[in-house]
Amino acid sequence: GEVRAHDKIGLLFVGRRSLEKRLDVFLALADRLESMHRDHFRFTVVGADTVAGHGHVAFKGTVNDPAVMAALYADHDLLALTSSREGFPMVVMEAMANGLVVMATPVGDVPNRLDAAFAVVTSSVEEDTVIREMAAAVVDLDNDRERMLRMKTAALETAKRDFDPAHFRERYRALLMSPAS
Repeated sequence: GEVRAHDKIGLLFVGRRSLEKRLDVFLALADRLESMHRDHFRFTVVGADTVAGHGHVAFKGTVNDPAVMAALYADHDLLALTSSREGFPMVVMEAMANGLVVMATPVGDVPNRLDAAFAVVTSSVEEDTVIREMAAAVVDLDNDRERMLRMKTAALETAKRDFDPAHFRERYRALLMSPAS
């Protein structure tokens, strides 16, 4: 991936429509931002079919083609992870590797692996808090595009450092070869 700038900030949600992923929270975030700043931001959902009543959101359904998915990441600036529970989802690593700022709820290993250099982690998983804090973060980043560019660059650099396949294999091999405690 690489860091790209866009005239209109693009928010991306990647996940199925489930209780844990909370697509409805992302849609409420998109609705709030759209009502506050009409036609100012772009919203895209990957992994779920169209939900009526959200004409300002582009629903892409299931995407299995890696080139299409890479193009979607390249066309966006922020990944919104609105989950109520997670481990450390692959979508976060993919977004970072494509130079996106990550906005996430404090679930699973997310708060331990993300920092303010490239991510916004909400103070709670409570829906109203998530929507309010993520909306404020989007507006703040829109008002400070240089900061957003620095965050996107930090996300990409962190992904290269922490998720590089050769580095991962080396750490995994060291783990397997270390004596048992």
